[in-house]
Amino acid sequence: MSNRFVRFDTVAVRNAAAVMDLRGVPDSGCMMVGESFKDRFPATAAFHFNPDFKRNTLLVDCLVNVENAMVCSLRLTDFIRSKNPDKVEYLPVTVFDIEGKPVDARYFIVHPIDPPDCIDVAKSKVTWSPFDATSIEYAEHLVIEQAKVPQGRLVFSPKSFPGMLLLQREFALDIEQAGFSGIGWHEIE
Repeated sequence: MSNRFVRFDTVAVRNAAAVMDLRGVPDSGCMMVGESFKDRFPATAAFHFNPDFKRNTLLVDCLVNVENAMVCSLRLTDFIRSKNPDKVEYLPVTVFDIEGKPVDARYFIVHPIDPPDCIDVAKSKVTWSPFDATSIEYAEHLVIEQAKVPQGRLVFSPKSFPGMLLLQREFALDIEQAGFSGIGWHEIE
């Protein structure tokens, strides 16, 4: 049963800024599989406002982005740090507005590393990627083997399912109760 975990998502907020893909980071695709970037994350890492939404300029605590990354305000990042999650890096990024100017607010990618091998493949009824035989492309039901997720993993990506971010339910509820904007979650079953 997977009810101890929920799937990370962003929440639509009226007039909230949406950003494009991460730029200035060589091999950024390796982030999706949980590789550490702590010692090689460049100062040039940046997100740019999506030019298709020129009126959306409101900076929220978690920015919508095409990477499905947790792009978090300093305030939300500090809150997450205060919970001491295991195996998480906080990678600073610059956010550029629609005019190409850096915004005053500080943002970080909350980046889980060292993904646990915790998916019950048979019960999840997975479809493997045709491009990478070790990566799941789709799961009919995502079933997490709870015993294979260490207790301190408040946010993580399961091994073999790149880009899927999960939160421990209690941690997600803490974030929700603290009133942060732009961040949410969904049930995974």
